[in-house]
Amino acid sequence: MTDPHNESFSDAELKRRLRESFDSQIPNYGSYNVVYATGLAGSGGCFLIGYRSQPLECIVAPIDPLSGEPLGVARTVSLTNINEIGVDGMNQVQLSTTTGKVFRFTVPAVPLVRWLDSSNSTPHEVLIPLEQTSDAADFGMFVDNFMSALS
Repeated sequence: MTDPHNESFSDAELKRRLRESFDSQIPNYGSYNVVYATGLAGSGGCFLIGYRSQPLECIVAPIDPLSGEPLGVARTVSLTNINEIGVDGMNQVQLSTTTGKVFRFTVPAVPLVRWLDSSNSTPHEVLIPLEQTSDAADFGMFVDNFMSALS
């Protein structure tokens, strides 16, 4: 692992690659805001969460934490298939669908992302602080709106 403030691979480049990964999995991808989420017990791993207010829905797309490549099927959670949504005091979100799929994750303001940097002849892991403070706050408001819509 290298210094978390590695200059060879930037926050902007990481965001670009993560967005490309999300866009490659989702039709009509342009209308979603996207945040990086880390899975919790039972839903380990990393996710890209795309969300929007019209229609009110989110897409949970599992990704390989080192490459950002898709891992499995992205799932849509909307008012038509949500069974439960909850947030605890530590901003941990739980979404469960009517089909029994459960996602537990958190959306940190500045997650430290492990990434495989292959920009030179010797690929190596780097730690990249991913700045998403305003996006994480916006996602929190989205979750609040989602919960209100179910009330």
